[in-house]
Amino acid sequence: MLSVFQLLLFCFQVASTFGVLLVLYLVLALLDYRGGLDNLVGFTIWQPLLGAALCLLTILGCFLLGLPLRFSARLRLWWQQHWYLALGGAAVGLGLLVLSLLLGGDSPHLFYALSGWFLLAFSLLHLVPPLHLLPRWIPFRK
Repeated sequence: MLSVFQLLLFCFQVASTFGVLLVLYLVLALLDYRGGLDNLVGFTIWQPLLGAALCLLTILGCFLLGLPLRFSARLRLWWQQHWYLALGGAAVGLGLLVLSLLLGGDSPHLFYALSGWFLLAFSLLHLVPPLHLLPRWIPFRK
C-alpha cells in the first residue's frame, strides 16, 4: 500500500522531471530554430505542445522501465542505499546532451542526444532521498 509520503514523492519526481525535460526540449528547439519572424509564431504555439507530449511519453516509458525499482522491496532498498547513482546518471545524461551539441555541428548528434535524454529522464524520475536523511517515522524506509 502506498503511503502519503510515497505518493507525494512520486508526484514531485514526475513534476520535476517534466519541468526539466520541457525546458531542455525548448532550449534544444531554440538552438535548432532556422525560421524567420513569421515562423516564430508557429514555433511558440506548437513546440511547447509537442515538447509536453514528448516529455509525457518519455516519463511513461521511464516509469515502465523503473517499475521493478518501485515494487520490488529488495531492489527499492538497494536503489535507496545507492541514491548517488541517480545523481550520477543525471549528470552523465546532461553531459551526453552537451556532447551531442558539440559533436553534431548544425543539429545535435542523435545517438548522444537520445542517450542523454533518456538517461536524464530515468535518473530524475527515480531519484530518491538517501535513507539516512529520512526520519524513522516515514514508512518509505522499509
